[in-house]
Amino acid sequence: MLNNLEVGVNIRPPVPTNQILNNLMFHRNIKFKDKDVRMFKGNYKQVRHGRYYIKAYNKKLQYENDFILLDDILRFELKYVRMEDLKKFNIRTLIDLVDKTKLAYLKSNLIKVWAEILFFDKSIKRKNLKKNQREIKIREWANPNYWGGLNKQRRNEQKKIYNSIVEYHSLQIQKQVYNLISEEFDFLLNPLPINHNFFSVLTLPFNSSIIGLNSNSILPVINEIYF
Repeated sequence: MLNNLEVGVNIRPPVPTNQILNNLMFHRNIKFKDKDVRMFKGNYKQVRHGRYYIKAYNKKLQYENDFILLDDILRFELKYVRMEDLKKFNIRTLIDLVDKTKLAYLKSNLIKVWAEILFFDKSIKRKNLKKNQREIKIREWANPNYWGGLNKQRRNEQKKIYNSIVEYHSLQIQKQVYNLISEEFDFLLNPLPINHNFFSVLTLPFNSSIIGLNSNSILPVINEIYF
């Protein structure tokens, strides 16, 4: 039986990775926080829910002492720490992770969670906005404390206005990343050519507290599948 599962992909984002990470604000009213990076090198954001964590970080920074990466790499993943959500997809054991139909469920949940994130899009074209929006609302929307101080009704009202601005007056960075996550996951569900991106990651089963490969670890557990 699976006790923990991490599911995620690495993508080349449309804007610098740190710009995306620094503008992740909330998921379902829980604020993104900087994770303690003493044991992890790189810009790392996390939301912790009861049954799963949302993790996003700069993969290029994590590996810069081990590999030469010319492009920014954004890592986005869900870490399931309780199995209720996976059981809904009939995923219980390691063998279930070779079933593409079940993996497709994991993909659908991954992109759903990304779409639910409250993200401030810095590409908004301010010159196209009304004076009040340009001088006041943009400053408010970019401030997580503003969103955190709103009640549910007021927050939903502001999100509708903000989302409309993003749709018509920005590069829609969150939507672009959504599509990249979806495309990368689809690619990983199909046979891979030898020259595919080495840093793409499929699903990550593990039973150890060791996460990833660490050059200082003795006999580390490989819980990331690289191609």
